[in-house]
Amino acid sequence: MHALNKAIALENGNPAHAGMLATLKLERAGYPATTRVRAPRVAVMLTGILDDILSRQISIPETIEGPANVYWIVPRTLLVDEKFHIDIFEAAWRRSEWREHAYLLHIVPSTPAAGYAIVSQLQKGIDDSTLPYILVVAADSLLDSNELVLAEIFSIASPLGYIPAEGAAGFLLFNPAKSPQGMWANSATLAPVIMMQFPPEQAAKDAAKTLSQAMAASISAGATSSADVKLVISDTDHRVQGSMAVIGALAQVMNHLDPLEDRLCPMEYAGSFGAATDVIHLALAMEMATGDSQVVCVICNAHTQVASVLVLPA
Repeated sequence: MHALNKAIALENGNPAHAGMLATLKLERAGYPATTRVRAPRVAVMLTGILDDILSRQISIPETIEGPANVYWIVPRTLLVDEKFHIDIFEAAWRRSEWREHAYLLHIVPSTPAAGYAIVSQLQKGIDDSTLPYILVVAADSLLDSNELVLAEIFSIASPLGYIPAEGAAGFLLFNPAKSPQGMWANSATLAPVIMMQFPPEQAAKDAAKTLSQAMAASISAGATSSADVKLVISDTDHRVQGSMAVIGALAQVMNHLDPLEDRLCPMEYAGSFGAATDVIHLALAMEMATGDSQVVCVICNAHTQVASVLVLPA
């Protein structure tokens, strides 16, 4: 991701996560610019994300042998036909700069905090420990075709908030024991992911408390202090209740931070992207940690599931 504004886009012009559909460059992939079909729109977003990841580590295919392991988080409601998504990803990969490199695709059904769950499982060695790197990507379109006539598809008039949009994001995880150190430029370190499950009544009533518990646990897991955290990125959207819960948690755990200046909530700008939301926040945190050499805390409040992790400069 390259710009923190209301139409966040990749260098190639495709949105990394945005509610603005006018910037989706479908014609670059050979599709009509007005295409309303979900498959090509998702494929184009995936291609943009894959190219953006490779542009940061251009020597990966040349230096590391073997296929790239890719975890793609897909909305569970869209996984009626897994072959459909395999074909979408193949089309995206074939158009991307990775095209000459082999890959192994793992399609992961989206659940609350799915992105954090994948990272946590990889940290605990559930995957092959010999793998030098892994790509985690998400790209989904939750749009009804009739909504694509709008220049801006989010609306505060929607009963549930912003109309679900299109979004994509991705990041690359290195196994430090297996990947060449020369690839660690512009990298960050992920502390252990903390995931907590709370009873529905507690999660709803004491949202700030549950968030603060997860944040405090992630600070402890990261072997640092709350004072070292310089920025908090949360999945809170534009609803007042969610924002106040995060602000309350900051007051309890990181009262040195200004909740307006030191808190980043991308969903305030563009609604919810479903399966892509977790990856968007994690990717943004990694970029902020590497770009500004600061400790970033990422938090996810998904109903009764709360997740938190520190991202530290390498």
